[in-house]
Amino acid sequence: IIGHDGVRDAVLAMSAGQAKQQAKEGGTPLPDDFCYRPPAITFSKELTLHVGNHTFKMVNMPGHSPYQAAVYIPEERVVCTSDNIVYHTQPFLQQSLPYEWLKSLERYKEFEADFLVPGHGKVCTPDFIPEMQKIIQSWIDVVKEAVSRGITLEQAKEDTALFAKHGIKLGNDPMSKMGFGISLARLFEVLG
Repeated sequence: IIGHDGVRDAVLAMSAGQAKQQAKEGGTPLPDDFCYRPPAITFSKELTLHVGNHTFKMVNMPGHSPYQAAVYIPEERVVCTSDNIVYHTQPFLQQSLPYEWLKSLERYKEFEADFLVPGHGKVCTPDFIPEMQKIIQSWIDVVKEAVSRGITLEQAKEDTALFAKHGIKLGNDPMSKMGFGISLARLFEVLG
C-alpha cells in the first residue's frame, strides 16, 4: 500500500473501535477481525514509480482531505483524482480544506491528461474541472454568507433557500443527509 505520510499516521492512530464506528457511520458492515493497514511506502509531496513501461507519479493534492493524492500516468494521459473530483455526485467535505481544494483543482489542469478517474462517478475529461471548482466555491459561499448574516450551523442546516441560491442541490437519501450535515459542520469549523 502506498499513501501520504499523513494517511499512515492517521491509520496508526486509529483504534479498531474507531475504525468500526467510522465504517458503521458510512453504512459499511465490517468483519470482527477488520483493521486498516497503514501504507508501507509513503511520501509527503511526490513519489514516482516506474513499473514496466508505465510511470506512476503520486502527488499530494490537499482538498477533500489534507492527505489527498492524485496518481498521474503520463503514458496513458490519465489522472486518478481521488475524491478531489467526483463526477455528478455531491462531494463530502468532512475533512476538507476548501481553499486548498480549489488550488488543487487548478493544479489538475497542469497535467497532460485526456481523462480523469474521479473518486466517485464516471470517468470524465479535464473539461469537468471548472464545474467541480464551482461546486466547492458554492459551498464556501454558502458558509461565508451564513456567517456574515449571523446564522448558526443549526440554522444553516435548515435554510434550504440559502443552498438553492448558491446552486447546491440537497439529496434526500440518508447518506446524502448525513454527508450534508458533516460537510456543513466542517466548513463552519474552518471558515467560520
